[in-house]
Amino acid sequence: VFGVKWSNDVVHEVVRLMNSNSRDPIAHTKTRGEVSGTGKKPWKQKGTGRARHGSRRSPIWVGGGIAHGPRNDKNFERKINKKMKRIWRFLMYYSFLKLYSLLRKFFRIVKKNKRPHLLTVCFRIDFPRYFP
Repeated sequence: VFGVKWSNDVVHEVVRLMNSNSRDPIAHTKTRGEVSGTGKKPWKQKGTGRARHGSRRSPIWVGGGIAHGPRNDKNFERKINKKMKRIWRFLMYYSFLKLYSLLRKFFRIVKKNKRPHLLTVCFRIDFPRYFP
């Protein structure tokens, strides 16, 4: 566990994956098939001099469906590879242990000195070594 090198790539990928999996798609628009309205042809195909149309629910009409809008059935879930998950667990465990030992040293020094100066405490426990 302690031989694990820190990897920004693994942490970035896992955070991106967790954010992606927590997404809840709520934006939704209706297509021409879902918009309420008639199915009747607005006017006959020939002889009116107007452009031909087949439906009033076409996206080019006011009150028509949306052509390429957001749908709430979109799936944002992603999976993580087993090896990457294993590395990430080791990284998190290792960083937890580092932080835990740092806090123990900090509180041990704070307990001795009633009101320590924060900078002196940080340098006494070798703070830069823990977080380069």
